[in-house]
Order: sequence, then structure tokens, then C-alpha cells
Amino acid sequence: MADGVQMTPSEIVDPVAPDGSFQMISRTYDASSIADHIGGEMTIVLGVEDANDLANRVIFDNVSLEIEGAIAPPAAFVIAPTPESPGNYNFSWGSKAGVLYDLVSSTDLSIAPATWPVWEGQTDIAGTAEEITISDIPGGNDAKRFFALVEKGQ
Repeated sequence: MADGVQMTPSEIVDPVAPDGSFQMISRTYDASSIADHIGGEMTIVLGVEDANDLANRVIFDNVSLEIEGAIAPPAAFVIAPTPESPGNYNFSWGSKAGVLYDLVSSTDLSIAPATWPVWEGQTDIAGTAEEITISDIPGGNDAKRFFALVEKGQ
């Protein structure tokens, strides 16, 4: 479990071999199962489900954790002027696979962003677990305008 969320291994190995000897156990977790925990704390607990079951106690020796490949935390929500189109903007953010996003906007920060209207038809943008960029979006002619992303789930 990580932060109370059960993380299921993609490979499960019985520690007792058919001849009765113990064998090495390797557990591999899919990147998608830990994606929400990247950049945050993660606690790994080794043990058995029933701590009172002395007959099934496990001894851990030489435990290691390996991370294969570079896993970067998602990018921040970035708003940048479009150089070719003054008054328009490019929006980019680190997305989550299977999540839909709405780009919303308001001129009033006293209203909750979840209630802001969708801006320029930018609704149901599908997350890909990669950085998403939407380009050349009009910024409006207001003296001030605020933008946010609303994550709508799957």
C-alpha cells in the first residue's frame, strides 16, 4: 500500500519452491500503479498479513529497491504567450492517463475554479501520462483573466 492505496504487483512469486527450499522473490510494479506517488513520500512495508501467524513468518535479508528508468514528476501548469499571435497563449501541464481536463477561466478569483466556465471550447482534453500542450488559445481582452485546469476523472 502507498498512502493507503493498495498497489498490486504485476508479478507474484511463491517464496517456497516446489522442492521446499526458499527462493528469491521479485516484485515489479507498473509505472501506472505508482504514478500518483511520484515526487511524494512512499512507504514500502515488508511483512505478512497476519503478524500473529508465527508459522508463516518471513525473514527478510538484503532487501533492495531499484527504480528502472527516469521517472520525473509531472510538469507544472505553465501559461506562456504565443510568440506568433500576440494576445494568445500556450498552456502545458503534466497529465495523468485516463483523466479528462477542462481549461476554465474567470476574471473573478472569489469564485471557485470548479465553477468557472470552460474557456474557448477546451473541454474533455484526454490525459496521456505525458505533458500536454494546447496552443494559440485566445487570452481575452480583459484587464485581468485567470486560468485553471479542472481534472474530471476518468
